[in-house]
Amino acid sequence: MVDSKEEAKGRFAAEQSRQDRQHAVEYVKAVLQLLIGTSGVAITATLALSGALKDALLIHRMVFAMALYFATVFMAMLSAYCMFLAKQRFGHRWEGLVFGYPESEREALLESGKRLQNYGIVCIGVGFAMFCLATLTAMWALV
Repeated sequence: MVDSKEEAKGRFAAEQSRQDRQHAVEYVKAVLQLLIGTSGVAITATLALSGALKDALLIHRMVFAMALYFATVFMAMLSAYCMFLAKQRFGHRWEGLVFGYPESEREALLESGKRLQNYGIVCIGVGFAMFCLATLTAMWALV
C-alpha cells in the first residue's frame, strides 16, 4: 500500500512538472512570436524603404533603428531563455517536494526560479522599450 501512495505522489509530481513546462513553452512561443515577428517586419520594412529611396543620409539614419530592432530580437530570445529556465526550476521543485529533496535544495530551486522569472520580465520590458525607441528612430529618419 505504501508503494502505491509513493507511485501516486510520483505521478502527481510528474504531471505537475509536465504542466508547468507545457505552460512555459506556450508562454515563450507567444513572447517570441510577438517581439521577433514585429521586429522582423520592421527590419524588412526599413530595409525596403531605405533601398527604394536610395538616400545615403536616410540609410545612415536607419542603421541605428535596424540595430535597435535586432537588439529587440536578442532581448526577446534572452527573455524566453530566462522564462524557460525559471519554469524548469519550478518543475524540479515540484518533483523535489514529492521525492523528498532537502529543504535547502528546494528553496534554492524556488529562489533561482523567481530570480530567472524576474530577469525574463525585465528583458521583455527592455525589449519593448527598445522596439519603441527603434520605431521612433525610424520615424525620425523619415522626417
